[in-house]
Amino acid sequence: MPTETDIFDLFIGDDWSIPFEFDPAANITGFALAFRLYLPNAEAPVIEKTLADGDIVVTNAATGVGTIEVPADETEDLEPIRYYFECARTDAGNKKVYGYGKIVLQHRT
Repeated sequence: MPTETDIFDLFIGDDWSIPFEFDPAANITGFALAFRLYLPNAEAPVIEKTLADGDIVVTNAATGVGTIEVPADETEDLEPIRYYFECARTDAGNKKVYGYGKIVLQHRT
């Protein structure tokens, strides 16, 4: 079953470094992974990050620990609203959402 997580401390125009950890721990060696950020009711993501592109950094493959990196230039034009995200395995024959939730973006004051 995927894990639901809500994130409320991300700011528009900042670099994002979003940690993740599989629970229960899982060996993710060889996984293709993707992080997708969606507007409400949208089918296409406004941001997509993948392990293959180097935007997802695995720090411990044996236990499923890493970080999703989103640079500031990709967040600066987003609106301060609620977005939805998913983190998924995307390799052929093994597609599965492992985590999902809401991200509420804020302007930095």
